[in-house]
Amino acid sequence: MTLSDLPPLDNDGPPASNFEFMPAWRFYLPLAPHILGLAFKHGGLTTLTAADPSIPAGGLVGESKTRTLDLISGASRKLIAPYLRLTRDRAPIPPVDLPARLLQAGITFPAVAKPDMSCRGAGVRKVENMDDVAAYWNAFPVGADLVLQTRITLEPEAGIFYIRDPETDKASIFSMTLKYTPGVTGDGTSTIRELILADPRASLTADVYFEKPNLDLEHVPKKGKQVSLAFAGNHCRGSVFRDGAEFITPKLTKKIDTILKSMPDFYFGRIDVRFKSLSELGKGNGLKIIEVNGVGSEATHVWDNRFTLRDARGVLKDQFRIAFETGATLKARDVKPTPLIKLALMWWKERRLTAQYPVSD
Repeated sequence: MTLSDLPPLDNDGPPASNFEFMPAWRFYLPLAPHILGLAFKHGGLTTLTAADPSIPAGGLVGESKTRTLDLISGASRKLIAPYLRLTRDRAPIPPVDLPARLLQAGITFPAVAKPDMSCRGAGVRKVENMDDVAAYWNAFPVGADLVLQTRITLEPEAGIFYIRDPETDKASIFSMTLKYTPGVTGDGTSTIRELILADPRASLTADVYFEKPNLDLEHVPKKGKQVSLAFAGNHCRGSVFRDGAEFITPKLTKKIDTILKSMPDFYFGRIDVRFKSLSELGKGNGLKIIEVNGVGSEATHVWDNRFTLRDARGVLKDQFRIAFETGATLKARDVKPTPLIKLALMWWKERRLTAQYPVSD
């Protein structure tokens, strides 16, 4: 194995773990007694929302992607993929000055269009030109915020989960996940639809691929041709996640700590980056920031199909424990947790909007 790129994807064993595509309620419900115990110990269910005081509700629900990125300051801002937030008004077309605003923001095509508030890769699409932007605009719910962001062509992507102890100020990387784009390989005779149905893993999320607007399911790719099936890096949409803990280094930890300390009062969450190579990433070099998420994010390496259900839930129990402990420490410093009724309203708004977003690429 070299560190010049992602390690070859190991396809030994089952195509997915026995819980990867389990209904969310069934996967998370057994964590409820643990969470309630932490809430009782630390002064309430909302205590964890105090873990990232600069983000509304700590980023547990209803988090604005761009307003969180806005908090990154200093030299670290140069590492962010350029972005622009827009509110979808009732006009049938995007603002006429949008090309000039994109140029001013440093955004070039190809780009990415996505909701400013969403989770699990909902509503993410590639846009190649202003016509694609106009189509996305028309499909987007009126009154909601959308984001245009330069598409980083670096292929490897990682989700790096960061924690910082508010008492000692010591930072660490709790988890690193390497993300692989799902795809099939042409055989010269089968359509993309047939290749998906014949693939042990792709067939598990065939319904997701079959609804994609820009995937020609009846096309027959040439023999050996690689066909990407998803753009949004989420395991629910077929992306393959692998535990990247072995590639965490002191230099990478220091780099991520420097970036996230440039934000006011950020202690707990995940930063999603693209990078040139694992060797450069290990040195803290060659990375570009896509998103930063607060306490509503999770350590996504648990979706590695080599994990057992017990191990995955064990990781998330640790994650919730740290979130509550961090929130409790900051609450003792007069940081106010978000009231439960406000949390409920934010969650309802997020769920309502997510149901209206365009289908993801």
